[in-house]
Amino acid sequence: MPEIQPETTVDAHQARGLRVARARDRFVALVGFYRCAQGEIATRPFAWGVDPHLVEWTAFMTPVELVVWRALRHQQIAAYPQYPVGRYFVDFAVPAAKLAIECDGSAFQRDWGDDGKRQLNLDRMGWSVMHIAGANCLASDGQASPALEQFATEVRSAVYDFRIRNGVTS
Repeated sequence: MPEIQPETTVDAHQARGLRVARARDRFVALVGFYRCAQGEIATRPFAWGVDPHLVEWTAFMTPVELVVWRALRHQQIAAYPQYPVGRYFVDFAVPAAKLAIECDGSAFQRDWGDDGKRQLNLDRMGWSVMHIAGANCLASDGQASPALEQFATEVRSAVYDFRIRNGVTS
């Protein structure tokens, strides 16, 4: 029987390496999933091209992202979570409309420099980005706030407007 090794402590440098490794694994897994799913997503551009329950998304989502995803699905928006766009991941995407939905935490408000560059790059790739502050998403009972419900309605309208402008009827 193999000997059980005692737990060891991990210094900050090693911990950072572990987080990077996990992020890299997540990146590879998500890119692989979406690469395989692209054909199916393209065949049903404004409906679920692939079953959104094939992936355990809750493992990748913050509590705010989870409540936003529920609100988007309640509005019947096929928004794919953690969608790769270029070298970025957007919180949610409607790929056919090139619409990204971002749940902004307090770091977004403090650090517009990196987020501004990201936004500019997404714009250059032809993506529109809709933002909602995480603080506006949750009601005191942990459910979707009225502000989030309004935001989800605005997202649905943006997708509808895109479809009308581009003559998409199905």
